[in-house]
Amino acid sequence: KIQGGHDGKEQGERRFRCDAGHGLFLCSTDVELSNGTDKNPKVVKKPFSLEEKLTGLVGMGSAKADFLSLRNRLEIGKRRAVFGVQDRHPLHMILVGSSGVDFAGIAEVLAGLYYDLGVIQKNTVTEADHSELVGSSTEQTERQTDAILRKASHG
Repeated sequence: KIQGGHDGKEQGERRFRCDAGHGLFLCSTDVELSNGTDKNPKVVKKPFSLEEKLTGLVGMGSAKADFLSLRNRLEIGKRRAVFGVQDRHPLHMILVGSSGVDFAGIAEVLAGLYYDLGVIQKNTVTEADHSELVGSSTEQTERQTDAILRKASHG
């Protein structure tokens, strides 16, 4: 029980002051205390939430529905794989839209989804613009595009 109501006292010693309803006070007996010597504190990552990521994308209702459908298909595919049933659908995508569409944001959501479900080993996105892909000749374009694809592989 917290002594002194909202005055921030614990075992007779003042720990903090705040107005009622503005602050969180946990008794030291209810939490694990650190002595401050931990050189490598554990960082707890927030689990990936597709719904949360999709709310950050403005508009794009049909794309959001497609992402949810893709997640469901991948989760079902993982369950079916336990019984030896393989999903043969490719997971490659081409993102198409007018300028101003947040392609990088969409790609990051897709990478997060694939990483969370174990489809890819790294949660990374490789971006390339026209100048990085297209060269002055067909052969140069092929080399440049191949280099970008190699850089992005396993990502």
